[in-house]
Amino acid sequence: MLPHKQKIDIFLDKSIIEIKIIADCLRLYTQSEEEKQSLASIPAYQIDSIVLVGISNNLPIALFKLAQKHSIPIHFLSENATYYSTLHSGFSTKTISLRHRQYAVSLNQRWKISLAKHIIRTKINHQQVFCYSEKHIFGQEIEKLGIKIINLKSISSLNGIEGVSASLYWTVFGEKILKLGWKWHGRKKNPATDPVNLLLSLGYGLLATQCNSALSLRGFDPYLGIIHKTNSERPALVYDFMEIFRTQVVDNWILGLLQNTLFTPQDFYYLEDGSCRLIGEKSVHIFALWYKHITTKNLQTQTQSLSHQMRIREYTKVLSTYFTFIADKHKRQKDTLPVEIESNLMILNPEILFEVQLPTKKSD
Repeated sequence: MLPHKQKIDIFLDKSIIEIKIIADCLRLYTQSEEEKQSLASIPAYQIDSIVLVGISNNLPIALFKLAQKHSIPIHFLSENATYYSTLHSGFSTKTISLRHRQYAVSLNQRWKISLAKHIIRTKINHQQVFCYSEKHIFGQEIEKLGIKIINLKSISSLNGIEGVSASLYWTVFGEKILKLGWKWHGRKKNPATDPVNLLLSLGYGLLATQCNSALSLRGFDPYLGIIHKTNSERPALVYDFMEIFRTQVVDNWILGLLQNTLFTPQDFYYLEDGSCRLIGEKSVHIFALWYKHITTKNLQTQTQSLSHQMRIREYTKVLSTYFTFIADKHKRQKDTLPVEIESNLMILNPEILFEVQLPTKKSD
């Protein structure tokens, strides 16, 4: 029996043939040879979220009633790991003031640029650290790109810098993959056409569920973006928020799985359209590995040990502080954004949370 305070994520894919809700418990059934077999019975109070992977039909209404009653988010991923959306049980009026500030920031181009710069700079910093760890010259090139961000004035110019950095980063990442004996022909998605790209896409889909839950729990509108264009069918802020964590939480994790030979080429198969898939038993395996990865505390960090899940949630607090800070400044100083805002972005610095140490240049 799990302690009352310890909540878990539930991952459901096509291996689950029946779902029942009995006495506020989620009961799952799978097929064992020729008979149906009970897999698990989980009390609702122990469920943090439900992730549906490749299934959306024949779901019992009772499942959604249970989620609504206990405020459990339900995340939808396609079979090829594309993140679709999240169904939340409701909206708390306690979050209205934060959303007012979020909307105010979205309407002020200068404020949006300041936050977008931070997000992209953080992503580039993580890519830079990875390239330096591989002793690759592209680390220096990415560092130069990071410096250029300071003087940029538009989201499109930021996206341009991010695109160049990503191209350099994936080149170095690909060289690492090839050394491990896996195929790599660049980042491919929608659909993923090789095992590594499939694992990356699946990791990003699972990361999206964590980011959406964290942002919504804090009270943000996940569909109102800063960098990604606002779209009623796409949670733009979730994709913005993910940029901060992709390298640290997903890319490094996938590399670790491959380095430790937890997957082999025989664990994958291909469809007629060329897209790659994990065999059934390995799909279940990777969800277990992800849950352990996202919830295990990192005891090797110098700061207070936190799991990736808690770091993501803690970071929403810092993001909330940013919106509050500049919105309140706006009230007192009208339309002028204080010059010190750039230095105050240090309060958002995820290096504090992720123990990222940028290389220092040696003095001549």
